[in-house]
Amino acid sequence: MLPDNNKTSSAKRLRIADIKLNSLLEITKSINLNASIDVLLEIYRNVLQHKLFIGKLILLRYDNNDWKSMLNYGIQRDHLAATVEHAKKIY
Repeated sequence: MLPDNNKTSSAKRLRIADIKLNSLLEITKSINLNASIDVLLEIYRNVLQHKLFIGKLILLRYDNNDWKSMLNYGIQRDHLAATVEHAKKIY
């Protein structure tokens, strides 16, 4: 028999795995339904921010020889601008 802390830890890992699988299924279904980029990004944000409790995100894309933020949250504007400028220098 597992000690209580191992049971709790196993239950937590199982819950996280379930959230990840359900989130992947949600995104996969949306892709298969030809959801727009905006819809997919909103699903992505919801999963990361509200289901997996990731507090900060910057998702950049390279478009027309320039880096642009597609999605960001939990980031101060000046940090966002600095991150985009840093990406421009690296790539």
